Amino acid sequence: MWIPKETAAEDLCTEVAELRKWKETILDEAVCCEIWTPEHETDPKKCINDIICWYQQVCLDPAVSIQAALLRDTYKPWWRKQLDWWRHRR
Repeated sequence: MWIPKETAAEDLCTEVAELRKWKETILDEAVCCEIWTPEHETDPKKCINDIICWYQQVCLDPAVSIQAALLRDTYKPWWRKQLDWWRHRR
């Protein structure tokens, strides 16, 4: 099937514009999370990974997440026993 050059060029321009929207969205999220680095401009996988890691840290912060605080409080007595055992072992 023959496609006119103008149509192919327009399709390519449309595809590039869509990809730029994705890139800008990901970079904007990194900026909003205050984790942006110049490396993110050229390495999208690192940028996405850093964003995911940032959200995991926020979710596991007891000051932010009730579930994280409950998890911390549930295991606090167990950890204290482990620390006491370790201190007495020395």
